[in-house]
Amino acid sequence: MIGPAYDKSKLVTRKRGLYAGRPDPSSSPGVFGLFVEKGHGPPGSHRSHKKKTGRALEFGGHQTPPHPFLGPAFDSAKDEALEAIIETLREGIEEAVKEVAKK
Repeated sequence: MIGPAYDKSKLVTRKRGLYAGRPDPSSSPGVFGLFVEKGHGPPGSHRSHKKKTGRALEFGGHQTPPHPFLGPAFDSAKDEALEAIIETLREGIEEAVKEVAKK
């Protein structure tokens, strides 16, 4: 689960350094979407290797191609999401007007 419903209490707590005791936002599963969306390489992949290491074979090289999924999902659902927001706001405004009218 990523997004607003993600339980932030499940984040790993930092044990050392300046931010010790604080939640580590990089432990959230939502942080990895960007790497898939835009392309990535594993840590240390900027170093040149003559042979492909197991890490490069497992995770891809420095030039791992992008696999867009967030952008297309947003583009395909933005009109429906906007309508849902408008409807929810309309209902909230109508309820507020009724409450004010009662007083």
